[in-house]
Formats: sequence, C-alpha cells, structure tokens
Amino acid sequence: PRLRVGGPATMALEEVEPFVAACRASSTPVDFVSSHLYPTSPICDTSATARDPDCFAHKVLSASDAVHKAGLPFFLTEYNNGLGDSSRDDASAAAFVVRNVGLLASVDLVSWWTFSDIFEEAWMASAPFHNGYGLMTVHGIRKPAWRAFEMLTSLGDYRLPVSG
Repeated sequence: PRLRVGGPATMALEEVEPFVAACRASSTPVDFVSSHLYPTSPICDTSATARDPDCFAHKVLSASDAVHKAGLPFFLTEYNNGLGDSSRDDASAAAFVVRNVGLLASVDLVSWWTFSDIFEEAWMASAPFHNGYGLMTVHGIRKPAWRAFEMLTSLGDYRLPVSG
C-alpha cells in the first residue's frame, strides 16, 4: 500500500484551483484534491445562483472538472442536503440523495457527512429525530437518506438515458 497525500480539504470548494496551481508551480507532488460543499452554502444563494435547483451539483462538477484537467482525482469529502434549517430527518434528504448521486457520477469520491448522529459537534442529543447530520439516529434507526443510498445501491450500475 502507498500513502496518498492531498488536500486542501477546504470548505465551500474554496482555494481548489489555487491549490492545484501552487502545487504545480512548486513541484509539490499531490495525489488528490479535496473539499467540502453543502447546498445551503452562500455560493448557492446569490442572485446568480439562487434560481438554479442544481447549483450544488454544478459547483461541485465545476471544481471536479478543473481538478481533472490537472490530471488529479477530486474528492468531495463532506456533504449532505444542507446545514442549518434544512431537514436531514425526512424524505427531502432522500430526494436530495437520489437527485444528486446521478449528477455527481463523474466525481471520484463523495462522502456524506456523517454516518451517524453519534457525533460530538451536535452534543449527541438523545431524541431519535433531532435533525442530526447522520444517516442514522443515535438509536440506530436508518433515516430516509440511508434508505435512498440503499435503494440506489440495489439498482446496479447500468443507467438508462432519459430525455424530455
């Protein structure tokens, strides 16, 4: 096995292209480029982007394409259906998963934040549904987003084109 080194693991896709350029200019080897983004990020809430329901995917794909042009893989190491008031405990989270997994198919790695509501930043609330970040509650109940990933996994890897 080989240790892979990358970064910058920034929030909101910040500094992705400058990171690649700086590594190239200094001949610093890097194996991958990583960042985070949430659809509730301010970059998807501007006058130019607020009307784009797929702003999240478009921003991720733009960063991924830029990194791929440099010959490197792009890892979206933290995302979910949004921070703050967005609901991570109901069917809207599942709808977000189903919509975006297909849109982000060309991204080398995507990682939902987080696996479980057992999470120190949220102070591990004991209520089973408290809008925690996890795919399952502190009691192990699988949330709708978990079930969406489960359903998509069961479909296989063949996609039919759809138009219209």
